[in-house]
Amino acid sequence: MALTVNEILERFPTFDGRLTDVVGLLTWRFENQSLEHAVWAERSERSKLWLEVDEETPVLDAELLTRWDGKRVIVTGVLRGPDPKFGGCGHFSLWPAQLLVRSILRE
Repeated sequence: MALTVNEILERFPTFDGRLTDVVGLLTWRFENQSLEHAVWAERSERSKLWLEVDEETPVLDAELLTRWDGKRVIVTGVLRGPDPKFGGCGHFSLWPAQLLVRSILRE
């Protein structure tokens, strides 16, 4: 069962370094590849995860993900906290945590 972005962040120590499924709204744009909490009324400034692509990430179809921008998806990935030197993840360290992407599927 996939957890929401807020649920993952609330229980971060439990999931840090673990492969997990997270449901949310996909953002797939230049300098912003992230997953946001889907329920607007429950969102805060920190209700988002940076989506990191590394050498273990399967090839992603960027055109398809661009079309999915703003849609509900389930991202499977390894949850990681920020580098202590930066205090955040992603572009300009604006995200509180990141998922090392292993798959992205429409919900």
